[in-house]
Amino acid sequence: MVHSQSAQSLVLYQSFPVSLEMQFLATDSARQSHTGNLCTPGTEFEQNGKLVDVHCLDSDSKYYDDDLWINAEVIVFGDSIIHHVIEGDTVLTYEHPTVDRHLTGRFMNWTKEDVADSVQWMQKQGMPIREGYIALQAESHPIQFRKIELLNLKGCMDPKALNYKSYYKKADNSLCQYK
Repeated sequence: MVHSQSAQSLVLYQSFPVSLEMQFLATDSARQSHTGNLCTPGTEFEQNGKLVDVHCLDSDSKYYDDDLWINAEVIVFGDSIIHHVIEGDTVLTYEHPTVDRHLTGRFMNWTKEDVADSVQWMQKQGMPIREGYIALQAESHPIQFRKIELLNLKGCMDPKALNYKSYYKKADNSLCQYK
């Protein structure tokens, strides 16, 4: 889950954190499932400039057996664009995540399910989600994570600085270091 509500703010029986969930699903003899799908507890998103009104959206990934290791990446550019990448292939792209404008009945009733900070979330309906936490879960079956890496895309963008990185996408030149 990316742009997730913090673990500290969850209450005991809250179904899911407000987040954008990148699902990892495997294929077995009984069911073929795409992986890298998107589910949106408490969130909404756009694709190609249009609001998509579904709770879960299938990716166009290949099918992967449940005994395989796969490489999965989620590339997040703040509140503008997000890519789900499986084994090097972009399988899903969406834009402009926001706090769901229908927190009182579309998929979950955030006013009745003891959601932590529900009043604050209700006040944020429709607002862009620019940042948050990363959460890992095993919802319906075991999952193993072998290697997790994070790359911050915000930093010093002055090429004259010692800590300049060409891959930064958002400038924070207060971090620049010079001789």
